[in-house]
Amino acid sequence: MKRTWTIIGVADVPHSFSWYLYLLGLPKAEPAHDYFGQILDADGTVLLCLHRWGAHEHPEPPRVWWRLQLLREWSHEQVQQVFP
Repeated sequence: MKRTWTIIGVADVPHSFSWYLYLLGLPKAEPAHDYFGQILDADGTVLLCLHRWGAHEHPEPPRVWWRLQLLREWSHEQVQQVFP
């Protein structure tokens, strides 16, 4: 059987990691990195992965992306030909 891993993009991996452990009733632990952590059950099955938004050239979070997209569209609308 194959399993899929749920990955959630978060702003603060250590804080979110602690919150999900508490939510799932698991013992306290630390993520492997400040940009990525896996929440495992007692037998080592991956329940959830947390990944920091923007780490390793991944896309920005939706709120930031939306703002950047507005700026990108605005800048493209303002293009003027400089040389004929």
